[in-house]
Amino acid sequence: MRPLVRVVAVVCLSSWTPTFSATVVLKEDFSSGEIDGSVWLVEGLSHGEIAVVDTGGNPALALSSDSSSYKTTIHTQRMLPRGGNLRCTFRIWHDGHLDSSGFNGPWHFTSNPLGLTEPGSQMIEAGVDSSLSSDRGGRLQWFESGNCTRVRTGPKLADDFQEAFRAAGSRKQALLVRVELGDRTGSRGSYSNDDGASWRPIRKAASGEPIDTRGMAAVDRSTKITVSSSKFVFVGFAPVKGRVFLDDILVETDSEHVPAVPAPKPLPDPERLIEEAMFVPHGKRYEAQVPDTLDLAQRGALMVGGL
Repeated sequence: MRPLVRVVAVVCLSSWTPTFSATVVLKEDFSSGEIDGSVWLVEGLSHGEIAVVDTGGNPALALSSDSSSYKTTIHTQRMLPRGGNLRCTFRIWHDGHLDSSGFNGPWHFTSNPLGLTEPGSQMIEAGVDSSLSSDRGGRLQWFESGNCTRVRTGPKLADDFQEAFRAAGSRKQALLVRVELGDRTGSRGSYSNDDGASWRPIRKAASGEPIDTRGMAAVDRSTKITVSSSKFVFVGFAPVKGRVFLDDILVETDSEHVPAVPAPKPLPDPERLIEEAMFVPHGKRYEAQVPDTLDLAQRGALMVGGL
């Protein structure tokens, strides 16, 4: 009689510990106490705050905005190519004001805010957006490919991620968030609330399905996400409302070599294109005697009379 063998397979969908063979592309902990201008570019400081601040003896990047205008942004100077499981991991927490805490990031598809009414939201390639504020729907959401509009079309995120972010009211309680980009299209999100010991998928609130659009067609609407497909991306963040803190930003890839891609030259500032000196005629001035034959005033009077 053939012996019976029972095989038990346990599949855990709630958490996993991913393993990567990584090449570090960017590692930023703001230990210098200031924003490195050779790495980062900050825009729109008249609409909000982006600055390195002390958080109990450890520097971190503070982002805040009262208007939810998305006009204040920070992003890398350098573009990065998709491929090699390009991913960004970052530590985030808020100041404890739950009704006004939120963020946008970590991937942007452009670094130029000119002509955009809500640059932070309209530049997002893949990541989390919105806030816990009631006027933003009360939930964090997922967006890709700049499809982040006032109608808030991205799927709302499941309760476990919402509650994990709510609980992140200090550096000690900070949340680790990771967003991986598909080699050609899409993205996947995950988070850890135990300092990276284990990771959980970021899921949709409605269906409970993990956010994972990697490899999907860029025009796929079945996920209610406009799937991202930019070949080159920037690491970028924007405050949505309230004040949040970022630290330990880590960008990695499985590729051994990451080609150096220079950032595109920024478009010129319209306010600097036109200067007062441009209206001053150029040339030489001189005095001369000419026949007084124009009689412009008299000719004008005759024309008016003729009309």
